[in-house]
Amino acid sequence: MKMTVEELLRRYATGERDFAGADFRYEFELSVAILRGINLERAYMSDMNMIGVDLTGANLSGLRFEEGLIQDVNLTSANLREALLFLGVMESVNLTDADLTGADLTGTSLRKVNLTGANLTGINLINADIIDSNLTNVVLDISDIDETFFRNTIMPDGTIRTDD
Repeated sequence: MKMTVEELLRRYATGERDFAGADFRYEFELSVAILRGINLERAYMSDMNMIGVDLTGANLSGLRFEEGLIQDVNLTSANLREALLFLGVMESVNLTDADLTGADLTGTSLRKVNLTGANLTGINLINADIIDSNLTNVVLDISDIDETFFRNTIMPDGTIRTDD
């Protein structure tokens, strides 16, 4: 179902939380909003900027977010299982205790991202850059990061990794 950002915010303000499958194509920006616990399962947000949004505890499983910017966003304890978050930029994002099982972040740049305690099992990080980020206590199969570039990043074992 095609939806505008304005409609989403209006309906959320009236108490609605289920926006599964919503299509935000051609919407440019979602900014400075509190959308805790929202259901955006299988939503489509290509080429969109998401700035200053609180999505604590949100269901974003199967979300399709391509070639956009996610900045200063709180995704603490969010469900991002099987989400497609590729070819974009995530900067100053809090993903503490988030579930990114099977998510695809191919070619994504993660800068100043807090992934403490996140589940990254089966994640695709091919050609991703992880810079100035925190992976403390992350659930991660080391084979999932073979083609990932790291700079000044705290790894699950507490070491700081910087690739040359």
